[in-house]
Amino acid sequence: MNVPTGNEVARHVADGLGQLRAGNLARAEGYAKAARALAPDDPDALHLHGVVLWRLGRAAEAAPLLQRAAAAAPGSAEARKNLGIVLFDLHRIDEAIVCFREATRLQPQMAAVVEMFVWPRKICTTRRSTPVSKRRVA
Repeated sequence: MNVPTGNEVARHVADGLGQLRAGNLARAEGYAKAARALAPDDPDALHLHGVVLWRLGRAAEAAPLLQRAAAAAPGSAEARKNLGIVLFDLHRIDEAIVCFREATRLQPQMAAVVEMFVWPRKICTTRRSTPVSKRRVA
């Protein structure tokens, strides 16, 4: 039986991250799936696959993978931040806030990143859900 090495999984994750950064989402998903086929519970493979699915507009599929990644890597602020973003997009705001708080507790400099991401969306969400007649004019 051929047992996969950590190097093979890490290589697929690294290649997937490269494709994700290049905007090649289909290829990135292929590498994420390959990494997960070798190591289904690897936190980096789960994290990558969750982020790729979110970028593909499949937040509902991304959330459980990112939850598993965060649970498998309790010290990963990045996993918690990305889970928070996905939960926020799914309108699971209270859960997202918990993730963002945990991410900034683990990595305080992440607060600025979280704030930059969340506040514009919060304003847009509020504006869409508030009838025009009820909005305050500055």
